[in-house]
Amino acid sequence: MFNYVFLVLSFYPSLTANYIFLSRGIATQSGIVASFTAVEEDHDWTAYARGLVLMLGLSRFSSQLQGLGQFDIVSGGRGDTSSWSKILLGWINDSQVQSFATPPIGHIVALHASGGDGTGTLALSIGPSGGTYLIEARESAAYDRNNLPSYGVVVIYAPADNSSLQVKTILQPDSAGTAVFLDTSSDFSVIVLNQTQVGFRLLVGAVRDGREAQRALYAIANGKDAIQRAEVDNRIEGLDLARRLLVTARALLTIGRFSDAEPLAISAATTANSAAVPPDYSTSLSLINEAERLKGQSPDLVSGQGRRLVALANDRLDAAKQAFVDRNFTLAKQFAQNAIDLFNNAKQVDLTERILGWLRDLALLISIAVFAYALRYQLKSG
Repeated sequence: MFNYVFLVLSFYPSLTANYIFLSRGIATQSGIVASFTAVEEDHDWTAYARGLVLMLGLSRFSSQLQGLGQFDIVSGGRGDTSSWSKILLGWINDSQVQSFATPPIGHIVALHASGGDGTGTLALSIGPSGGTYLIEARESAAYDRNNLPSYGVVVIYAPADNSSLQVKTILQPDSAGTAVFLDTSSDFSVIVLNQTQVGFRLLVGAVRDGREAQRALYAIANGKDAIQRAEVDNRIEGLDLARRLLVTARALLTIGRFSDAEPLAISAATTANSAAVPPDYSTSLSLINEAERLKGQSPDLVSGQGRRLVALANDRLDAAKQAFVDRNFTLAKQFAQNAIDLFNNAKQVDLTERILGWLRDLALLISIAVFAYALRYQLKSG
């Protein structure tokens, strides 16, 4: 007897990826067939994969899985199966799932991507009143590559009545709008602290934790914006302190110390807003403009030494401009002044060379005139 048969058909495409259980087996020459899956041969791999997982046991849950949409191949997705399906199939075992009957308090978890190498914690199962949350990480890799509407920490909810599963949200770090999920009715929150090489670090806690995380994330975002505005305005005097405060705030956020991260982020924004333009900014800009003016006068130089000095001055001017772009205005001022001195020296050297050339030409003309006069006098005398 064959419990499962996988049929690849060149006809009847309407049967594709359907799992068919037979109440009465079909007798064949090789044995009785109890059930089968049919796939049209021209279909892509997803049809074969969907048929296989339906045949292996997910057909009993297909109506419940429909709510996962693109996040499960059974419900029409083109990527991987969800962790929910993998648990049902036994592809994720109990040791790879952290389970809590009630939401834990301030619990940090390193969640590995469900499509990764299969190590570490691949799912969280949390059972507040009224149903169960299953939390997994999905990344743009393997079967999921370019096949999901969004990537990150997927929060799935299974109602207690076993009705259709629901994708509540997809979380990503660094934003108050995308890093925090709150269930106020169950006093439950999920906060994405940061992304790792293999998945994400999460804090699972009460709604209060989620609110504190949101405030800290808003403060960090405001601090980042304030620093960027100061950079655009070249107000960099005191900005290093603002950056250090923001880095520390981020570090505290990633270990779940939200109430400590928030005031540091606010201080970073305040420091950035009060940052000043350094005194060398205007001076360096003025010197660069003067060097540019002198550069425009240099193409007419004729002496070799003058041209060599101009080439060196151009290098110093380029260095000054790069330092200005890098907001190192003190260095920009030094390079620009050096370029000005070299351009002026080049003009002086060239002028000296021109004068010497005129004198040489004048001496030659005088010599020729004297020779001509002497010759004329000699001719007259003869």
